[in-house]
Amino acid sequence: MAEHGQNTIGVLKIDHKDHPTIWTCEDLWRDNEKNVSSIPAGTYRCDPHGWEDHNKYTFKRVWQVVGVKGRNAILLHAGNDHTDTMGCILVGFGIWNAGITDSVKAIEYLRKTIGEKSFTLTIKDDILN
Repeated sequence: MAEHGQNTIGVLKIDHKDHPTIWTCEDLWRDNEKNVSSIPAGTYRCDPHGWEDHNKYTFKRVWQVVGVKGRNAILLHAGNDHTDTMGCILVGFGIWNAGITDSVKAIEYLRKTIGEKSFTLTIKDDILN
């Protein structure tokens, strides 16, 4: 991850296979404070969220990051910059000065690639490793 303006930008890698680059955008680090901070480095489980028909959730057919100490309701969802994160992780196919682009396309890609399954997410402080 790397701080860029008001955002923390990272890369989401899927199973070390050949996939398009998926960029992530989070809030800046604010001591893991709920709704306003990026997530600390670590390994977390992501569970399907809002995949049921006729659910009441704002963000449907996404994934919830579980096991972040002192936090809950952290989702991987569509959005473009820190104003859309609410302490969550946004995904997109491109980056620009203020955040990420093509977020809806990236979420659709993840829905097709991962589907309604849990997966493990590892967050590293250094995106080059």
